[in-house]
Amino acid sequence: MGKELSSCDFHLHSHPDKILFRHLSNVGNKSISTSREKSLSLEKFGIDENIFSKISFLIGICHDFGKGTDYFQRYLFETDLAIQRSLKK
Repeated sequence: MGKELSSCDFHLHSHPDKILFRHLSNVGNKSISTSREKSLSLEKFGIDENIFSKISFLIGICHDFGKGTDYFQRYLFETDLAIQRSLKK
């Protein structure tokens, strides 16, 4: 599921060297492929595999929303270790 990135997508990071949008997109897509690779026998529970894959994608893209907060971004790029430790508590 490719989406063209805009300039506002590039200021949030999931890791110091990773753009949050790309990370969430990658995890969402990996969630789809993993759900399709597994033999989960979802039909016996009345769950459609395509719907399950879409739900897996949503879970994947939502799993790190907290990293988009000002708090986390400050923590991620704080260079003073004492301040960074205090933010972690």
